[in-house]
Amino acid sequence: MKKEAILEFKGISKKFGKQTVLSNVSFSIYENEIFGLLGRSGAGKTTLLHILLGLVEEDKGVILYKGRKIRPNSFAMKKKIGFAAQDTSFYPKLSVEENLWYYGRMYDVKRKVLKERITRLLELFSLQRARKVSASKLSGGMKRRLDLAICLIHDPDIIILDEPTTGLDIILSDQIWDMIKRIKEVGKTVIISSHILHQMQQHCTTFGILDQGMFYDHKGLYSFAKKHKIKSLERLFVKFLQ
Repeated sequence: MKKEAILEFKGISKKFGKQTVLSNVSFSIYENEIFGLLGRSGAGKTTLLHILLGLVEEDKGVILYKGRKIRPNSFAMKKKIGFAAQDTSFYPKLSVEENLWYYGRMYDVKRKVLKERITRLLELFSLQRARKVSASKLSGGMKRRLDLAICLIHDPDIIILDEPTTGLDIILSDQIWDMIKRIKEVGKTVIISSHILHQMQQHCTTFGILDQGMFYDHKGLYSFAKKHKIKSLERLFVKFLQ
């Protein structure tokens, strides 16, 4: 059965002053993928994600959500997307449970639904014992797990994670990837931007590269890798961008 595209970027272009950051970027992301967005610093990854999140307006092009043109800055679309930046988004003086209540009410989740959802998320991310603990007192790994739980509090279809394992040791990184796989298993589509290429190769179901404002999808990259007999994503990344 053919998967449906949950997001389609069509001809997205963006300039800041005279600098072209994105140039006619077109690609699709399919339901229940873990999609890796790769590119060197300054390649336009953050700008593209900010356009999707409604934080930056594109100059040209459209984004389709399940085949329909969207306004990314609309509240209806914001409810479809969960976002975790590299920096934590929770309130350190609030407990784990209080943070989840706060963000759930911010998204207008009904109290009865929210209470049940918080219970499920605490279980999903192994935070039950820390529910009354101040967020500031959590370990690094638990803070990342709380961020992921907050991402899902309004039951979005799409989760965007920016450098989710940067700064974590190998054990904590593996734990976060396990959590990301759990998110996929409950039917979500995950978009990840990261510089840790060996992790992206191991865990992402598909990926694309942004370079100098242009997008290259996984089909073209696989053909390039086959031609040059490259098996490592790290080697592919370096060779492709030379």
